[in-house]
Amino acid sequence: MESRKYILLFDGACVLCNGYVDWLLKADKKDQFRFTAQQSESGQKLVRQYNLPNDISTVVLLSPDGDVYTYSDVALKICYILGYPYRLLYPLTLIPLFIRDSVYKWIARNRYKWFGKREEACMIPDKAIRYKFLL
Repeated sequence: MESRKYILLFDGACVLCNGYVDWLLKADKKDQFRFTAQQSESGQKLVRQYNLPNDISTVVLLSPDGDVYTYSDVALKICYILGYPYRLLYPLTLIPLFIRDSVYKWIARNRYKWFGKREEACMIPDKAIRYKFLL
């Protein structure tokens, strides 16, 4: 893993997931994140390395310390890492995990129907941001 960077594994075919990555690329002012599609070679390597399920029902956040975050914890941890004003959402962690994750999983189950699916499974980043992607 790249030294001291968080890695976000995402569904490269999911329009919603790609939109989240686009948003995070803009919000990541301190260059704290790297990205890879779960379907990519580097994504599959991380799935095996961290013994993750090989499904794409959640984005996965890997911390530089080896911690793994899934489902609703991913979004809230990212808000915390980004700092103000996003950190103001972090108290949502007080909502019980089973409720947060149920909502997350409901959205995940319907994401292709609601937001669509890309033909290409992996986004191709332009040269200005390519260094942020594990290819």
